[in-house]
Amino acid sequence: RISGKEIAELCRREGKELFDRNVRGYFGRKKNIVNKEIFKTATDPIEGSRFFFLNNGITTVCDTISYLPQKENPEIEVTNLQIVNGGQTTNSIYEAYEAGLLDDSVYVLIKIVATQNKSLVEKIAESTNTQTNVNARDLRSNDQIQKTIERILLNMGYYYETRKNKYKESPLARGKRVDMEVSTQAYYAFHFRKPADAKNKKKQLFGSLYEEIFSASEKEIAKDILLAFLVLEWVRKLHGEYKNKFTFVKYAELHSVALLGTYGIKSIEDLEKKETVNFYELILKAIGEVVKEESDQLQDEYSHRALFINSTTFGRLAEALSDLRRE
Repeated sequence: RISGKEIAELCRREGKELFDRNVRGYFGRKKNIVNKEIFKTATDPIEGSRFFFLNNGITTVCDTISYLPQKENPEIEVTNLQIVNGGQTTNSIYEAYEAGLLDDSVYVLIKIVATQNKSLVEKIAESTNTQTNVNARDLRSNDQIQKTIERILLNMGYYYETRKNKYKESPLARGKRVDMEVSTQAYYAFHFRKPADAKNKKKQLFGSLYEEIFSASEKEIAKDILLAFLVLEWVRKLHGEYKNKFTFVKYAELHSVALLGTYGIKSIEDLEKKETVNFYELILKAIGEVVKEESDQLQDEYSHRALFINSTTFGRLAEALSDLRRE
């Protein structure tokens, strides 16, 4: 391990040459949430002491290395040191140091590879910077709320997948799998009437919007999230019937779910009623009217995608559907 202060001084002393073999430049803090969090932790008097455990560390390469291995924290001499992974961490620590805000308790894990094999150095730089992204949904997979919802739905005979494809290999789960991300999108559209955001702000559903979405009791959320998911599945099953007549059905899935939630579906049993299919056809008619209106206005510039990512579209659809119901 190496102190944050030592890393910062190394960065100040060596400058940009320290990162000559790094495949990524520094992204800064203004638009990079990860770097904001690194800076925040490095400057927090409480979280600073946890930096070592919260950060992936830094990978470096050098030509030669020498130290006395019997010492617990040996002084190490290296030649031609290069940081090949951890540039964001290093620069964030350096910014905190330059601002006079770096906490003294910050330490970082550092891996030093001594080799003069240029091909190996290139492979190390490439492989340590090629990682599977961990998305916002994955970070919530072990959240207590999600685990409780999973347990409640399991008692109802459904398999809530907090991790993608968690129950894919289970024969008992066939036809009963409920994906956490998809069901949350459906739930946000169905109960919060925000289909455009549900479709286009997936990260926020498990980030900045998470507490708002999962603010009710787990028992209530589990019941409602299952209903919303089954409504979405029901809408998707009707695609084959309507996709040739209405080219927008794929783009309007979550809007259809939101409209069904607003004016029609109150329980799973409602999906089995003939009136629900009739009502869905009325929804498609209302959507068709708005699509035609927008298409006539924009002509060649019109696209289904643009219409259904617009947050004002749902209000227009709801109004068109309300007019049709009064006729």
